[in-house]
Order: sequence, then C-alpha cells, then structure tokens
Amino acid sequence: MPRIYKYKLEIEDVQVLSIPKPATILSVIEQNHSPVLYAIVDPGSDLVRVMIYLQGTGESMEYVSHIQARFLGTVNTRVGLIWHVFYKVVL
Repeated sequence: MPRIYKYKLEIEDVQVLSIPKPATILSVIEQNHSPVLYAIVDPGSDLVRVMIYLQGTGESMEYVSHIQARFLGTVNTRVGLIWHVFYKVVL
C-alpha cells in the first residue's frame, strides 16, 4: 500500500536516493535547517535511484544544464542559504 515517506537531503551538489518504486516525488521543504524531500512510495517494492541536484542561487548550473532533470522547488534554509532542487529518476 502506498505511503508518503520523508528523505533528508544533504547539502551537496549531487546525491543519489534509493527509494521504493513507483515513486511520485511530491515536494521539498526546509526542516531543522536541512532540505527534506517527500515522495509517495510503495514500501514493499523494488528500489529506484533518484538523482538529486541542489543548485545555489548564482552558482554555475554545470550539474543540471546538460541533463533532463525536473525542477522540484526552492528551499530557504534558516541559516540563510537558498537551494533550488532538481531531480531525475534513473533505473
């Protein structure tokens, strides 16, 4: 049965999450000074890899410009950093 799961993201340019499929990426918010991703998943299913890209305002888009990543949202952390979050599901 599908459930909504939360995944804490690291402050890194690129990271990989392994989450149960089918995964529906819902949103990203700030929680406890870190970006957090929410997704609808089926906990008993096989895993799929999701590439996450954090892009700072004004920074080069070298990690995002040549791939077909989807924009998820912008997170304003309490420490004053703004992150634009993109993702791409890979098999």
